[in-house]
Amino acid sequence: SRWSSWRSSSGSLAIPDSCAYVPPVTGIPDRLSAALADRYRIERELGQGGMATVYLAADLKHDRKVAIKVLREDLSASVGKDRFLREIKVAASLQHPHVLPLYDSGEADGLLFYVMPFVDGLSLREKLTRDGELPIGDAVRILRDLADALSEAHRHGVVHRDLKPENVMLRGRHALVTDFGVAKALSEATGRHSLTTMGVALGTPTYMAPEQAVADPNTDHRADLYAFGIVAYELLTGRPPFSGRSPQQVLAAHVTATPEPITNHRVLPAQIAALVMQCLEKNPGDRPQSAEELIPQLESAMTSSGGITPTETAPHRAQVHATATRGVEPASASTAAPASGRHLRRGAIVAAALAVLALAWMAFGQPQTSAPRLDELRGQIAVLPFENIGGDTANAYLADGMTDELATALAKMSELRVASRTSSYAFRDVASRDLTAIRSALKAGSVIEGTVSRAGDQVRISARLTNTGDGVEIWSDAFVRDARNVFAVQNEVARAIIAALVPALPGPTLAQQAAATPQPRGTDDAVAYDLTLRARHLWYQRGIASLRQSAALYQEAAQRDPQFARAFAGLAMARVTLADYEGAAPPTLVREVEQAAARASELDPTSAEPQMALGFLWGRVHRAAEAEAAFERAIRLDPRSSTARHWYGNFLWASGRTRDAVTQLQLAAEFDPLSAIIAANFALALAEAGRKDEAIAMGNRAVSLDPRNALVLSNMALMLTNLGRHQEALTTVAEAERAGEPAELTAATRSLALVSSGDSAAARDAVRRGEAALGERANRSANMASAYAAVGERSRALAVLGRSIDAKDWQLPYAAALRRSSAWASLLNDPAFEQLLQRLEAFGR
Repeated sequence: SRWSSWRSSSGSLAIPDSCAYVPPVTGIPDRLSAALADRYRIERELGQGGMATVYLAADLKHDRKVAIKVLREDLSASVGKDRFLREIKVAASLQHPHVLPLYDSGEADGLLFYVMPFVDGLSLREKLTRDGELPIGDAVRILRDLADALSEAHRHGVVHRDLKPENVMLRGRHALVTDFGVAKALSEATGRHSLTTMGVALGTPTYMAPEQAVADPNTDHRADLYAFGIVAYELLTGRPPFSGRSPQQVLAAHVTATPEPITNHRVLPAQIAALVMQCLEKNPGDRPQSAEELIPQLESAMTSSGGITPTETAPHRAQVHATATRGVEPASASTAAPASGRHLRRGAIVAAALAVLALAWMAFGQPQTSAPRLDELRGQIAVLPFENIGGDTANAYLADGMTDELATALAKMSELRVASRTSSYAFRDVASRDLTAIRSALKAGSVIEGTVSRAGDQVRISARLTNTGDGVEIWSDAFVRDARNVFAVQNEVARAIIAALVPALPGPTLAQQAAATPQPRGTDDAVAYDLTLRARHLWYQRGIASLRQSAALYQEAAQRDPQFARAFAGLAMARVTLADYEGAAPPTLVREVEQAAARASELDPTSAEPQMALGFLWGRVHRAAEAEAAFERAIRLDPRSSTARHWYGNFLWASGRTRDAVTQLQLAAEFDPLSAIIAANFALALAEAGRKDEAIAMGNRAVSLDPRNALVLSNMALMLTNLGRHQEALTTVAEAERAGEPAELTAATRSLALVSSGDSAAARDAVRRGEAALGERANRSANMASAYAAVGERSRALAVLGRSIDAKDWQLPYAAALRRSSAWASLLNDPAFEQLLQRLEAFGR
């Protein structure tokens, strides 16, 4: 079921809601398909924007895939067709390697459209969302392509007016600019030059030049150079220079505010930093006067003389295999491994500065090892579960705590990407670890693994960093410390490994991060820290008993040290997860979680977990606006959190925002590729979005990742039912029940599949089994209300749904989910059902 899938990606069985639904229609207007049938076969919708909807289509004459952008119907009806097509024709004349061409344009039964090649790749926006700020060499290469495209367009008198990452596609190593001249065509066609025309943005506030923001009729090609500067700033820092809570605030900043120097966020070659800031000048006369001026400066920056060595041409050095322990003399200058790319050329002075920085920041000596080069750390670093040596399972939490501590510390380094915990823990079995498989599954260029052993008051932790490409050990070290202060030991090991990586990372950037990021207070209470380690270990195990114990241990830790942020954050997460597994929330839950999350955020404003817990909680009690804001805060704090993306995606699905849900769940699946439950939820969202083949493939992947996970099987049964594959759905329901999914939770899915296949008697029998399993709770269960509706027991379905709303059942889906549920399809026009939905929509108010 969908509602149950909110639990974390490593979870197993909980109590879900069986709210069935049907995939929506494709969204392709029949009249559009009919009008273009002689030239194009429209296959599916690709996406929507403020001005247009984009469809994937087959060009019948040329046997190729194309993207057809169809203007909003109200916009098509309002603009002047002849003038619009005349302006589009000018943009269509552009022929350039970095400009996505316009193949065709016209009118189809009153709808204006234009046709472009279909690029099977990422947009620049998608890449920024996935990766954050780009390596300098990659960013400069993309910017050079954009400048080249702008230069060609401006030479032909075509101004883009809406340059932004969404309008840049990436194909291989090259960037292609899309939608040249479309914003101008719309403004010319309507005779307006202001920010909006009939409510349609003719430009995007974040990327608008000051003269665009004030609707200056003399706006020219230099507005594109300002937008170029905004895009460059974002590529190099991960953020645009101006942001605000409303478009009006952003536009005001473009006109009046001075952008913060880009070098405040990242160390850059002076030539690049100056170029970006010059493009952001308020007065067009102070900017570069043509895109052509940008090209030689960017090209010179892409050479060694310009200070950046492209990744593909970086010099290769021999791999140094070094194992270090405390007390070994430092490596000599002749054997120390230099960092690659631009860091290599900083020379001995910078290397010395990095060593001093590491000493100051880490508060102890840098490990005496040879350092990895940056290209060895490309892709992700995977922190594999540390091995608990000695066989004492009571100490297993120490090994897991070391793993989590190290992964958390590394994730704070913006230069590194750390594989998710769930996917890394798929390789817990030390004996069967295969570096090739790890490299392929986790996209990890290197792995960190180690051992933990405890004897009395002593703990010994060893760690090593290994290249997954050739299996060569890059770094290793061992620590023997007092086990009574595990926090200090784990903190020291994590920082030692970061110090080993420092020569391969931009040292000044590390310093800036350390200075700018408030360091959350840990705890001086060794017992409190030990309690949180045990609690987190239990939280990842899931199950009602483990989660109850986890919440109790977090509570005890928070009481021992009221200044320990991690204890309060863990308590908030444990309480909401436990409520989900128990299928009901105590009356005090909202207040308890809100208080714990508020305290955690007060003590550590950088922690995403309190916001995740609030998003989860508020979503389940139907406080949608607050839930969404909390999830967005969590993602800002930790953009690569698969749990935040996963929970947010499921919330969006429940709210009826399928397209947005697909986006978030796709990112969750990318960040945590070995999570079965994320794959299962992603498959359900894909099915509802009409992407049937992709949904089936992702569903198969989910089951293959965890073939005995009852929750995954239950979700897949629902998907198969919605896709009309009833016999397969019934087989999967049976597998879910054998795996431990209670009959009460599969009642709706099984009954819906049986009704759809024509076996109404068996469907009613499934409902009776659900009643028997639930007992008295069947009279107020949203699960059972859905089951009654599926078998046509309309009056009972409405009565039970009403009681579940009265009881504020924790398993209640949003009204949007019920409206598109095939189980309730027969009641959609029933006034009594509509009244219940209105009550449900007011649930959180």
